[in-house]
Amino acid sequence: VDQSQLAHSSTGVILLLMPWGQEFTPSQPNLVGVDVWIKSLNPRFGDDTLTVNIREGTIGSPILTTASQLVPANIDPGLLHFDFPTPLLVTPGNIYVLEVQATKLTHGLGSHVSYLEDPYPAGVAILRGVPSPHNDHVFQTYYEVPNQPPTADASGPYTMDEGATVTLNGSGSFDPDDDPLTYSWSVDSGLCSFNDA
Repeated sequence: VDQSQLAHSSTGVILLLMPWGQEFTPSQPNLVGVDVWIKSLNPRFGDDTLTVNIREGTIGSPILTTASQLVPANIDPGLLHFDFPTPLLVTPGNIYVLEVQATKLTHGLGSHVSYLEDPYPAGVAILRGVPSPHNDHVFQTYYEVPNQPPTADASGPYTMDEGATVTLNGSGSFDPDDDPLTYSWSVDSGLCSFNDA
């Protein structure tokens, strides 16, 4: 995740003052989901569909990806997870906006309000479409880690006398993602004969 806020550190809850958002600066390129801290404030309004949009730069810029879910009116306070349909390629270091949309005033969102320190210096909250420099909202971002290629280790170099046999050992090979390995050996058959490993 990119930010240090956690649900238990929330110092306040606000109504959804739309357009509502939180600027953030990704540290990795493949954004796959977000958590937003949600609390039930007006359950009499009933269940509501909350939508999370990701925009680049400002809250008025085009939507890059979106995720929605029906949220119960009496949900327990805490982080609510939204998965995006496909990983979103973002540029680490650029500013993006996490926007939450609602159709009712059933739920509130966790926030940090501080005039002395900035809980998340890589962005600010946005209330009614306007940056709010003393607010940061409780959120977390999730990224897909790209698959890394395996490293082959044939344990060589090997030397032997003519006509002798040698056993090749690839047990030092490994995959950083712990994916299963298969082994294939290539030998110049014009120089020697060999049995398959």
